[in-house]
Amino acid sequence: MNVIDATLYEEDGKVMYKKTCEKHGEFIDVYWGDADMWRKAQKRWYKTVGLDNPRTKTVKGCPEDCGQCPEHKSHTALGLIDITNRCNLRCPICFAVAAEGGTVYEPSPEQVLEMMRNLRRNHPVCPPALQFAGGEPTVSRHLPQYIKWAKELGFNYVMIASNAIRIGKNKAYLQELCDAGLSTIYMQFDGVTPEPHIVTRGSNILPIKKQAMQNAREVGDLSIVLVPTVVRGVNDDEIG
Repeated sequence: MNVIDATLYEEDGKVMYKKTCEKHGEFIDVYWGDADMWRKAQKRWYKTVGLDNPRTKTVKGCPEDCGQCPEHKSHTALGLIDITNRCNLRCPICFAVAAEGGTVYEPSPEQVLEMMRNLRRNHPVCPPALQFAGGEPTVSRHLPQYIKWAKELGFNYVMIASNAIRIGKNKAYLQELCDAGLSTIYMQFDGVTPEPHIVTRGSNILPIKKQAMQNAREVGDLSIVLVPTVVRGVNDDEIG
């Protein structure tokens, strides 16, 4: 890996970047699609407290050093743990490339518990929120226990990144997650009509999504964040 410096510049109302690799040549691409929005975002930039107890040392510098190294400029606000790479869908478009790896990644409950404890050991600020993801976290039979452990360890906000298939089909299961301490479903949702789901997920799963929302309304104090994978020409007209 080689770190290549890039030049940022404005062109036609966009923020562009240009970089040159000795091996692969010159690259030019869009950094921000709206230069005014980029300037507004820079005014909101804020460096918070870092990490007093990093787990690794600075050797080659960012981004080549992996782990929570001394270069971190802010604390972890939301910890994320992939509890499995298995999934109950085989989507044509997959953020996690869940069907392509050929091997199963699934840490043991003991390992997941230690991951959570490790996050809570961060100083001076430990993350107040935690997300379980994958793959599809609801295919793990341990998910209710993981949520319960997270609450017991002091995470006051626990969410799952889910396609909501199991949640839509089984309200009793969602009630189990809610009783364990689940706060939010970070729910895959690619459009308000069947067509985007057919393209991105391989079938019309919109009715199951709607049922998952209804189940969430009925089981307890849960929030839902709708998370689209935006594909040009497929669902970009439904964003609004």
